[in-house]
Amino acid sequence: AAVGLKAALGVPIIANINQDSKSPMAQQPPQVLAVLLFFISESRKEDKRLVELVLAIAAQLGSVLQRKLAEVALQESLSQLGEANQEITSLNQRLKAENVRMQAELDITRQLQQMILPKDHELSQIEGLEIAGYMEPAEDVVRDYDDVRRHNGDVKNGMGDVT
Repeated sequence: AAVGLKAALGVPIIANINQDSKSPMAQQPPQVLAVLLFFISESRKEDKRLVELVLAIAAQLGSVLQRKLAEVALQESLSQLGEANQEITSLNQRLKAENVRMQAELDITRQLQQMILPKDHELSQIEGLEIAGYMEPAEDVVRDYDDVRRHNGDVKNGMGDVT
């Protein structure tokens, strides 16, 4: 009354927010996001149509704010998904590079295995020796050693396998 106000109307703007789960048990009650305040300086009779109009406007504002909050939450989720996708892409590229490196190691290992096997012409130099062999190159990184040597008239065969 000191400032000349005769009537006031306060209308809450209500919206359902933080509805992360579809379960009805997890839903929270609507929250008040704002309050519309109307003041008048003259006395007048309550206008039910005006009150209903203001309530309808408040309900529409609540719906708009709820959609806006949902859009913001969606954008945050999309941003997180984008970051996760970038991390997955980066890890995939690193994995591909590691596979290339490991394949190169396997290729070198296969070549080394082939190099350390005794050659047919080396084996044919040893009289009275009949030997045949077969080697399947490793699919994983391993270290193999096979050798046949003549020493002091004896034939020595050395083999090693480390996996």
